[in-house]
Amino acid sequence: LHAKTAKDLHSLELSIGVVGPSSLAQDSQDLIHDIRDIEKAQGWDNQLNDELTANLHYRYTRQWFEWSSSKDLLEMDGLYRVGFDLGNAWINANAAAYVRAGWNLPTGFTDPTLSPTSYTQQLFVERREQVNPWSFFVTVGAEGRVVARDIFLDGNTFENSPSIDKRHFVADITGAVTLRYDQFNISYAHTYRTKEHAGQDGGQTFGSLSVGFSF
Repeated sequence: LHAKTAKDLHSLELSIGVVGPSSLAQDSQDLIHDIRDIEKAQGWDNQLNDELTANLHYRYTRQWFEWSSSKDLLEMDGLYRVGFDLGNAWINANAAAYVRAGWNLPTGFTDPTLSPTSYTQQLFVERREQVNPWSFFVTVGAEGRVVARDIFLDGNTFENSPSIDKRHFVADITGAVTLRYDQFNISYAHTYRTKEHAGQDGGQTFGSLSVGFSF
């Protein structure tokens, strides 16, 4: 469920899934490692047991400033977001702030970071996007989370399983580049994430590539 004005966006989403062997996570990772000729990861004998997951995800996003140069050759805006995740997979509160800069910024408050529901926030199309289908912009931002539960660290909800001591505060710093043409979009985001659990030598970095077509 999404409700949007020119400056605000409310999103309430439900994700349903499964963890454990039935998620086929091991098969998926092994397939990619076979394709790339990478040594297979060890430790799958200690993965979580099968468990259905259900989570509510609420986000409130607001555009707190916007700016454009003469003839709209360069546009910039800032977004902040607060929300929570509630369910047996994740329980946390989160807040984030992003700045976007580029040409023909989308009006849908696009966020290129990974999310549990993979919602692209491009449901809302306004007239200026229909006049010029091209859009190119970069995004930089940060997000912080106060984590009460993470099933991938705390283990299964209703039975004993492998677990590890988690950190209750986690932060992400992200930079991304996005190219859109009409209904097609492609984004690459690179994220640095602070330590999530005990025993980590340091934070981790990872990239994510998103390709989408809206219809």
